[in-house]
Amino acid sequence: MANTRCESYTIRTLRPEEVEDTYKLIDKEGWNLTLDKFSALYKTFPNLFFVAATDKDEVAATMSLYPTFKGEYVMGNIVVKDGHRKKGLGRKIMDDVLAMYPEAAVSLTAVPGADQFYINTGFEFTEPQQGHDIFHLILDRGDLDKRLAEMGEGDSTFTLYDPSSYDDLLVYDLEAKGYPNVGYIEMQILCFKVIIAKDSAGRLVGYGVAFVKRNEIVLDGLYADSDSKALGITREILNHFPDRNTMKIQVPSSRLFLSELGHITSSSKYNRYSKGHLKLSPLSKVYNVGDCDFTY
Repeated sequence: MANTRCESYTIRTLRPEEVEDTYKLIDKEGWNLTLDKFSALYKTFPNLFFVAATDKDEVAATMSLYPTFKGEYVMGNIVVKDGHRKKGLGRKIMDDVLAMYPEAAVSLTAVPGADQFYINTGFEFTEPQQGHDIFHLILDRGDLDKRLAEMGEGDSTFTLYDPSSYDDLLVYDLEAKGYPNVGYIEMQILCFKVIIAKDSAGRLVGYGVAFVKRNEIVLDGLYADSDSKALGITREILNHFPDRNTMKIQVPSSRLFLSELGHITSSSKYNRYSKGHLKLSPLSKVYNVGDCDFTY
């Protein structure tokens, strides 16, 4: 039965002049999201950002899709504006948008409290990549230096991205994730600090992305060939934020290495749900995933 309380809302794509206000709506929900990041991704995929608009054309809710493998998408957080909640609007925007892609496979990550909502709408827990663990850490630079020396990473280099590494970065990212992600990489290069790891032969063996939000370093992806490379990237990130020693990480539940690098002040769990048959990304190089809005 149709929810008559939602009939006055129209589901449509986001307009350029609505980007900043829509970002403000979801800012508190998207820990790894900044206005620059949101704007850059919107410009890359403007037809995959959606809103529910009132009869006065006011944005009342939003969600997004992000392409991964062919015919597959990650669904961004559904956010409903105060004053428009408890009307079934979150369900409406999701149902209407997914109806536009009836053959697509869709996945998302969300807090366990949302389990029943997504299960009731046809999603299932995704195995084996079932979720992410989120940690807030206090890091000690001296301790990290000691660990790095013990791991013997003296022949590797960890430096800020420069354009000469562009092609190698795209190739490495494809190997790490399993699908081409050029738009996301270009957004990260434009908006954030990107640290590149290379071995003694000059081969790219890892990269990490970070920025500061709410006085904390936010890790927006870290992929590496080994624990020692991941540690070296993390240590170099700290060099670019000398007045910060707290970091928010989001790691696959099967790989908690980064959480062991500092003192955990708080943690939480995000489950992964899917609808349709997904191709699973390789996890061998993944140490930290991106935001729940845009990740695989």
